[in-house]
Amino acid sequence: MKFRINHTVFLRLFSRAGAIADRSAKFPILSHGLLHAEGDEISLTATNLEMWTTTTGPAQVERPGAAALPVGLLLDIIKKMPNGCEIEVTVEPDVQASVRAGRSRFSIGTMPVADFPALDVQSMNTRFPLSADDLRRIIKCTQFAVSTEESRYYLNGIYLHLLEATGVRSLLAVATDGHRLARLAVPAPAELRAMPGIIVPLKMVSEIARLVQDHEDAVTIELSETLIRLGIGQTVLTSKLIDAAFPDYERVIPSNNDKRLDISNKALAAAIDRMAVISGRKLCVVKMSVRGHNITVTTDNKDTGASAVEDVDIVSYTGDELNIGFSARYMGDVLSIIDGSSVRIDIADHVTPIIVTDPARSDFLAIVMPIRV
Repeated sequence: MKFRINHTVFLRLFSRAGAIADRSAKFPILSHGLLHAEGDEISLTATNLEMWTTTTGPAQVERPGAAALPVGLLLDIIKKMPNGCEIEVTVEPDVQASVRAGRSRFSIGTMPVADFPALDVQSMNTRFPLSADDLRRIIKCTQFAVSTEESRYYLNGIYLHLLEATGVRSLLAVATDGHRLARLAVPAPAELRAMPGIIVPLKMVSEIARLVQDHEDAVTIELSETLIRLGIGQTVLTSKLIDAAFPDYERVIPSNNDKRLDISNKALAAAIDRMAVISGRKLCVVKMSVRGHNITVTTDNKDTGASAVEDVDIVSYTGDELNIGFSARYMGDVLSIIDGSSVRIDIADHVTPIIVTDPARSDFLAIVMPIRV
């Protein structure tokens, strides 16, 4: 195999492979990427056995072929090369790879191509496009609520499913860690007529977020019984789905929260953020007291004797006087999702989950569990 390639293109391929391949993997082949050169392009595939990424790029291929190359080492080498330079790669089968740029020459060991783990070919029965904006919003509005507790693996991802109500078809994304819940609805693509409920693992979500950050075109999504595959520009990202049933989240969304509070999102978020400074603890419990035309936000640190109090004006409130406590971090995370200038908080009492929504949009809903104070 022999080809020449632009430095920027080669760096892009190995940077994306480097997000998946682990140079300290238990099995050395998993620290390698499978490189194919054919026609006028090359492709680089990397895997950790849970996810696979394949990225293609243009190249001048003199001799087609394939090789398993160490991703981390090559990425380090490419980063040190001059921007915009031309790189020449020559590989003798299962022996050595020669990498040249200008007056620099590197000789790198390879591994047998046959040792690289192949992705089990499955029938992708569901296929549909999703706009990059909708995909970014799904991740922004739900990723923060995904659980990272391995013992609750069924919560370690975003749950996607179809819902049809009053003639409107929506693709719903839901995440929860048991302390808070986030749900977003986006219009279901016309091509998506049916799909099973799936749980996309957090690691896959994080990688999608990175790839789609500056992507503008629609993303192609394919599903099988156990896999999800996304085509994002010149990269195809495949992951195993979480093999579990997502809990019936509708049961935890209260229906009788009769006290409605509309308040400046920015003012409330800033007040809660200042409370966290006083707490000095991982779990900062904030008490919110609703009285008349304003709320009073308070917290204290029993270890240092410090405390903080801040008044925030209310836009509108329907209900009796109320005291309720919650985690500053959990509420702060939810407020950061709200795009509008005000936030709506529906409350029943000091023990029932709080419902948080954006008055300007009906597609997002969050639940925050209260804390007794």
